[in-house]
Amino acid sequence: MVEYYFNERNLAKHGITPQEVEEAIDDDNASDYPLKPSRDGNDRAMIVGETLMGRRIEIGIEFVDDEIWNIYHAMDAGPDAVKLSGYLRIKR
Repeated sequence: MVEYYFNERNLAKHGITPQEVEEAIDDDNASDYPLKPSRDGNDRAMIVGETLMGRRIEIGIEFVDDEIWNIYHAMDAGPDAVKLSGYLRIKR
């Protein structure tokens, strides 16, 4: 089971809740693209997904290990993030 650590300041800045982040990560249509490793050498990725209310967000994740994900960034997904991720919305 993955444990999330949230950068509460970043989420608040963009009006995103931890629940929305989890919903978007769990979105069946969520997609991602790799980012440069963190300063600590951990792998990172940007995930684009939708919340249950249909809000499309981009989420920056640092994979500390297989069970700990550091959510350091989340905001409404911009067109560049959607394009890079290859996100395709499927009508529910």
